[in-house]
Amino acid sequence: MNFVSVSFILFYAVVLLAKFTIGRNSKSESYLYFLIVASLFFYGYHIPEHLGILLISAGVNFWCGACIAAAPSQSQRKRFLFYSVVASLSVLFIFKYFNFFISTLHIQKLLQAIGIHQQGPVLDIILPMGISFFTFQMMSYTIDIYRGILQPVQRFAHFLFYISFFPHLVAGPIVRAKEFLYQIGRSRAFHLRVFTHGGYLIIKGLFLKMVVADNLAFVIRGRWSEAAVTGGDTWVALSAALFFAFQIYCDFEGYSTIARGISYQLGFVLPINFREPYIASSFQDFWRRWHITLSSWLRDYLYVSLGGNRVSHTRTSVNLLIVMLLGGLWHGASFNFVVWGAIHGLALLVERQFYLVKRVTKQSWPVQLIYYTAVQFTVLLAWVFFRATSLQQAVLIIKNIFSFNFGSHDINFWIPYVLIIPPVLIHVRAIGRNKGWWPRENNWVLSIYAAFMIALLLTCYGRSFDFIYLQF
Repeated sequence: MNFVSVSFILFYAVVLLAKFTIGRNSKSESYLYFLIVASLFFYGYHIPEHLGILLISAGVNFWCGACIAAAPSQSQRKRFLFYSVVASLSVLFIFKYFNFFISTLHIQKLLQAIGIHQQGPVLDIILPMGISFFTFQMMSYTIDIYRGILQPVQRFAHFLFYISFFPHLVAGPIVRAKEFLYQIGRSRAFHLRVFTHGGYLIIKGLFLKMVVADNLAFVIRGRWSEAAVTGGDTWVALSAALFFAFQIYCDFEGYSTIARGISYQLGFVLPINFREPYIASSFQDFWRRWHITLSSWLRDYLYVSLGGNRVSHTRTSVNLLIVMLLGGLWHGASFNFVVWGAIHGLALLVERQFYLVKRVTKQSWPVQLIYYTAVQFTVLLAWVFFRATSLQQAVLIIKNIFSFNFGSHDINFWIPYVLIIPPVLIHVRAIGRNKGWWPRENNWVLSIYAAFMIALLLTCYGRSFDFIYLQF
């Protein structure tokens, strides 16, 4: 069950019915408990056993948070924080990274070398949905309590609701406790403007996913194999990379926007996760616009904990590279993601080392345009590693991009470029707003947008593909 399935439509209809019945009282506890049950049902719909992992992890971190706040000494506070972090990361490691590290360390070969001809330790398990997301949310909860910027929640039901709230549970955005917990006790009275805005966000998210991302996914499936042949065409390789760049944006932005819209309609606010990343004029700016809740989490809880920029210049550079490598590994247990993170880490390092952001902003617009192009082209090449099934495939596609082997193609080759027009217009609109060229759209304009997107949803939806970030 996901946001674009029939089962979810039925599920959400029941949830909305509860909103307007038992939830019509703005502070109804019955509505809160209904949402907890609904969220747990949503998560356990496919594999009920995974509910146990979620509940046990939530219980351990809730207990650790209370113990950190009540501990009489700093050493005891550190100990309970250690318990929380180790418990969270252990679950994540076992389910997501154990087999990757076993294969990386060549355990099977080592056993054979010492005369043991048996299958090495491999776990035949299914990755629980959203484990990377809810693990980071639980860690932020206990770390914030340890840092003294958050008081522990008194009721486990409230903590469980924060962790399991179904719109953000399986693919984010990564919501921090201080952003969400206060909303549980506030008034959630019905407001038509808020409800309709939530509806607009849902329509926009569905449009980005079903019309743009899913149609691009179908095109990419054919283009990618063509791009990965020896001596392949440069246009094919470039178009495959470009289409994926827009597919992953529309797919993930679509999910995040639907999640925000649903939350609005149910009386809660989730943080914005994307701000038109392909208008970013620097690598630093890109990570302020792409997967904002992850990049800010990595900055505040990993980069700062490592010393951030308060240490020596060399150590700061190492910290930055570590953060981006682990950020890549967070996405999946594969060297492809590590390389993707390394590319961004090295780019940020070079940008910081030579003060490129400050220098470029003082230059004329042609220089700024050249640097913008270099930034976005590097981002594009990095996406090849993110999408490729192996490092060898990624390297081959990039070789084809730089082979400058431009073949001729008929009109059918170029037609799919129509699919990237909507996200391009979204980015152009953002530029116009930033420059002050036109004001923010009023409700009438948004209504026209919504009607147009609904029409395309009914006529131009693509074959259904899973949300990309559900695998993380």
